[in-house]
Amino acid sequence: MHTAKDSSATFSGRQQLHTSLASLPAAKLFFKRLLLGSLVGIGAVSIAACTSTSTTTTTTTTPTIQPAYNTQRVGGNDLLLSPAAAYGQNRNRAFAYTVSDTSGGAAANTATATAAPDNTNTAAGGDVGLDVATVATENPPASASTSTTAAATDAAVQANAQPNSQLAQQCRAGNGQSCATLAQQTLAEYDRSGNVATLKSAIMLATSACAYDRSACILKGDLFTRAYQDKVDIDTFLPGHYVREEITSAYSLATEAKDLTVAANAYFKLGQTNLTFKRLPQAKSNFEMSCKVGGSSYCLRAGDLWQEQKNTANALASYNQGCTLGEASSCIKAGDIYYKQGSASKGNASYQKSCDLDNAAGCVTLGLRYTKAGANSKAQQLFDKGCTLGNGESCAMNGRIKVHAGNMSDASSNFKQGCALGDSVACELYGETSLAQGDANSAKSALTTSCEAGNAQACYTLGLMQERNAAQQSFNKACNLGQKQACNSLAASYATASTEAVQAYQKSCELGDGTACLNWGMSLAESRQNEQALTALTKACDLKEPAACERLGLLYSQAKRSADALKANRQACTLNAAGSCVQLAVAYGTGNGVTKSTAQSLTHLRKACKLGAAGACALTK
Repeated sequence: MHTAKDSSATFSGRQQLHTSLASLPAAKLFFKRLLLGSLVGIGAVSIAACTSTSTTTTTTTTPTIQPAYNTQRVGGNDLLLSPAAAYGQNRNRAFAYTVSDTSGGAAANTATATAAPDNTNTAAGGDVGLDVATVATENPPASASTSTTAAATDAAVQANAQPNSQLAQQCRAGNGQSCATLAQQTLAEYDRSGNVATLKSAIMLATSACAYDRSACILKGDLFTRAYQDKVDIDTFLPGHYVREEITSAYSLATEAKDLTVAANAYFKLGQTNLTFKRLPQAKSNFEMSCKVGGSSYCLRAGDLWQEQKNTANALASYNQGCTLGEASSCIKAGDIYYKQGSASKGNASYQKSCDLDNAAGCVTLGLRYTKAGANSKAQQLFDKGCTLGNGESCAMNGRIKVHAGNMSDASSNFKQGCALGDSVACELYGETSLAQGDANSAKSALTTSCEAGNAQACYTLGLMQERNAAQQSFNKACNLGQKQACNSLAASYATASTEAVQAYQKSCELGDGTACLNWGMSLAESRQNEQALTALTKACDLKEPAACERLGLLYSQAKRSADALKANRQACTLNAAGSCVQLAVAYGTGNGVTKSTAQSLTHLRKACKLGAAGACALTK
């Protein structure tokens, strides 16, 4: 029994059979044509009309002209030999020959098959083999790798006849799309039931659809691919057939469809098939054709498949082909490969091509490369274009350049623009700069957007600005995202605020417990006792509770008490509170309460980055 996999031994056996039968003078020419035309999917057969067997056969002899086969490879696939493109006046005539299946031994049945010019058929009893006289069409398939008897095809159609009588009639009448629709419905039934016989019926219907309409050959290839993936033994209903050959044959036929979209898809699937079976040169040729026929997106897809196979050379070739054809994402991926190979100049050229194609990601990627190289002027031009194209990261990176140039105030407008375009880091930075400027409403709005996008530092800072219930949600999210101080603040937020508890916190705070002072201050703030809350939080900060210092800095910033906010943030940053380090950076960058110093601003941003603030990292890395 043959399982659903390729067998190289099969080719060797067929070559021996070819040699032995070709030595018969009467059979030689006919057999070569038959074998070459059906190299995919034919079992061990003998030509009954040309051998001295005791089997009784009937040969149809009208007409007797045989199709010529050329050796042009279809889509770079040497498994198949394409038929000659033209048959002259005989193009639509049926050619008849008789075959007998010898796979069952001496008792094997024989049958007469009438084939369309492009078809080769095997008849194995009453269940397998196709009377293609019923499917000879104006554009017959180039190679009939799968054959079914008319009875088998009718059985498949009949299984769908009751609920789909009109489709069944149309399919019998030669409408390929109707056969394809029935095949798809039958496949859906197979998905539900898992009954292999149902998959068989779907394949038979798809085979008829393919014979009528080459665009439907895609479906036939898909169904055989499904059989391969599900490890279905196709030999149980197609003796002597091999799944790789069936898949390849079907997709190759589909490449000859008049619809270029279908042809491009067929070339691509042919490439996937050859890639699966490790036929890399053929796969490369198939993918190149899919790109030429279907457009640059196929180059990108092919490049991604080669990347998955860790075949960098072919991936780069596909990406470059797509880039040349105007696929901006292919340019970026080609640039990435060039950089990994150490070719910065080629990488930059690829990124520039992507940006020239108005791809914002290409602009920001090249801008970041220039930024690392210290070429800020070139980087800013790229970020300007990326921001104009709607890339929020580009806007934020423009702000980064201004921060490094000592212009923190103007950078805030870039962060605002990037935030409006949905960049979470830009929103975090806009929230932090707004907070430092005492604009609590803008800060809370921006931080909320950033937090919703999964920015841990934004969630934590937002929680510091909120009342208990909302703060707990923000702290919990920040904690789950890995912000350690948020976890501590979350735990502290669950402390009871009963009168007795507040009195206990106060007593413990007076005895020098910093955590108690923090809980006391939070409880007082919750009950709107702001002045007493400031006193408790100040003591907690002095006792080196970073969360208390951060809260103090936030409260003082909102009250526009710059000097007090600066002191609290300095203490908090010393205690490794990332948000307060960012606040110090903004203060030094704008000269708010301190002497303006770009160096000090960047120093505090680097520390905030080490402590996990994504926005700070974006401004320093």
